[in-house]
Amino acid sequence: MHGVVDRHGLRAHYQFHTSVDKTKWDADANVWRIEMSDVRTGEKRLSCVTALVSAIGVLVAPRIPKLEGMDLRERRSIRRAGGTTSTSAERRRSDGETP
Repeated sequence: MHGVVDRHGLRAHYQFHTSVDKTKWDADANVWRIEMSDVRTGEKRLSCVTALVSAIGVLVAPRIPKLEGMDLRERRSIRRAGGTTSTSAERRRSDGETP
């Protein structure tokens, strides 16, 4: 994968620590209009691009569903891709049994 990135000069276009707040296809201009913000500073940026690759990172902010009869009893740390840690909840039914 690194070879493909280097061969096509894609590395210069990476944007880390960035939240995509809104995307909109502009059919007249044939571009994506993107509203972004730096997650560290809050700085807002606008960009127009002809190609948009989504790398949403599903584990960045996991959503744990609220299910009837289940509560959060214990928290544990899990390792995500990229070497960072986050907190995940271990679920147990209200009768104490692990589902």
